[in-house]
Amino acid sequence: MSTKSKSKGHASDANVDADYPSDFGIFYPTGSLMAGFPTEKQAIDIQKELIAGGKSVADCTLLSSEAILTAADHNLKMHDGFLARLGWSAKAVQIHLDLARENGVILKISVKDDEDSERTMEIIRHAPFSFVHRYHALAIEELQ
Repeated sequence: MSTKSKSKGHASDANVDADYPSDFGIFYPTGSLMAGFPTEKQAIDIQKELIAGGKSVADCTLLSSEAILTAADHNLKMHDGFLARLGWSAKAVQIHLDLARENGVILKISVKDDEDSERTMEIIRHAPFSFVHRYHALAIEELQ
């Protein structure tokens, strides 16, 4: 999933996972929330609220279902070894892939600390969401 953005904060569909950090090869964006939404409109509405609240477009990138399908499927196929499957990161990528198969989208949101994460969650809760994963240095936390 790429840090390259289109003008409205959409991730590029080309080479979408090349720039992100990984955990034994599996997508692992430390310091980020990955918030899945059933519809693009819900995600865009939350993205607008986050930007109005002080986040930049670069801090809250919208990942289309097509971009997620490409990146997650590729990521899971390319990194299916034992070490990649030890942690929870492969399961999280599978959850992202499952959402994309239902035409859902993800907002990748940079967060600085616990306080920033909670402020961000207060905004995310304004819309129905499928999941929110917070990527810490050594753990993935599911937020409600």
